[in-house]
Amino acid sequence: MFNQNCRWIKSIGVVCVMTFLAGCDDDESESRTDRQQTAVVVGGGIAGLKAAMDMQAAGMKVTVLEAKDRVGGRIHTIDADGVPVDMGYNQLPATNQAARHSVDEARDEVRSQISTLAAAALMTTKARDITDAINAVGTTVVADQIATAARDKAQQVVDEAISTGSENQALQDVIHALLPFNPVENTGLMNVYMAALIEKPDGGDMSKLPSLVSEKTLADNQVTHHATMGMKPLVEHMARDLDVKFNMRVARVEHTTTGAVATTVDGQTFAADHVVMAVPAEVLKRHVRFEPELSAAQSEQLAKMKLGHMEKYVARFANTFWDNSKDHIVIASDDDAEVPSTPHNGRFRVFYNMNKVHPNSNMLATWAVGDAAVAAAGLSTAAVATEIATNLTKAFPTASTQPVDVKRSEWSKDPDIMAARTLVKAAEAREAGPLTRKDMGSRLCFAGSSFGGILSGSVEGAFASGAVCAAEAIEKAAQTTQQQTQDASLLGNS
Repeated sequence: MFNQNCRWIKSIGVVCVMTFLAGCDDDESESRTDRQQTAVVVGGGIAGLKAAMDMQAAGMKVTVLEAKDRVGGRIHTIDADGVPVDMGYNQLPATNQAARHSVDEARDEVRSQISTLAAAALMTTKARDITDAINAVGTTVVADQIATAARDKAQQVVDEAISTGSENQALQDVIHALLPFNPVENTGLMNVYMAALIEKPDGGDMSKLPSLVSEKTLADNQVTHHATMGMKPLVEHMARDLDVKFNMRVARVEHTTTGAVATTVDGQTFAADHVVMAVPAEVLKRHVRFEPELSAAQSEQLAKMKLGHMEKYVARFANTFWDNSKDHIVIASDDDAEVPSTPHNGRFRVFYNMNKVHPNSNMLATWAVGDAAVAAAGLSTAAVATEIATNLTKAFPTASTQPVDVKRSEWSKDPDIMAARTLVKAAEAREAGPLTRKDMGSRLCFAGSSFGGILSGSVEGAFASGAVCAAEAIEKAAQTTQQQTQDASLLGNS
């Protein structure tokens, strides 16, 4: 039996929220050391680290193969002129929000574990609220009540689209059908908020997102908790006791019912009783060969996972020219004909005031999402700086808005990542849990944000999927140990 802290959460389907941080019962740990099981985890992001932690805590010998020279994957903190800046995920999940849907209940189970790890890593956070913003429509800074009305209208439109649409209809198409009967004022501002609160988390334009993209409200993404020193302390804390080998790009995985072998691009081999693949779905599809090949059903599940693009940009200025008391700056088009979102609404329109976390840094963080992110990735850094300055000038016409420096993520150009997000239809996401040992018929399991079941596409989903793969390996290891004990007993009695 596993420690009683370990339990399956039915609302997630196959996603297991396991608490092995305290280890398993002593007598169980001792029984497993008779024949120590081994595991290789490919990928040192949060999913791979969670899987490795749990398996190691259960007494298995674990090796993590990481393609980069750091852990974290899409959790990546850089030094920007002495300021820790996250180029990927940069917030700790809150655990005190009221649950509204089954997805919220499932997420809270995982968030509590992540929060425990963050506390152990001595991390601190700063709340940020997108409603605490300077809002400009065209070149006019508007009153707070106008922005509130635009956000409320965005929520109303999305709610109606979700209630009348289906997973086979694009969110944009359903909204287009609704709006002739539901006229919208301040459309430009509404669109920017929709891009920030709906498109950004999924990395896709509303023309690509299914109308059932979210069971949540826009309010779920309004208040976030910024990791003040970046997310690096979390993943480094998770990796602190693990055997992580860096610069190891895996090109081939051979898997059977008794074990698996991972081979790197330079021919190094790592054999183990269990292998967890915790790399982005697009990397799996393009750069890893499986022997035997994945079945048609497994390949189809991978094919459902599309690239979701979101690129982050951090601009530093000569001085702070904005109202330093505000969390955000939101700059919208004054063209009410653009309904719902256009690519430009998802590009350098929302800015986060980094001074709130790092005083006197003179920095604003912004982003591009979906098709806008793809287009922005093709721009030079100088062109990005110019476009950022042009947008900011609309709200601050007398200020010097030209950045003196811009840091950019460029996930789409990273061969080990390929995209900041994975786009999965809402209806399909509920079926797309981890491809587990039982699914594969071998000792191979897939984890990562793409395989998070109902939490797919989130850091919580990645974390939970790693727990699932670990749980399966631990279960199989226990069965193997039991069989070995029985075999030894039979030999002793013969």
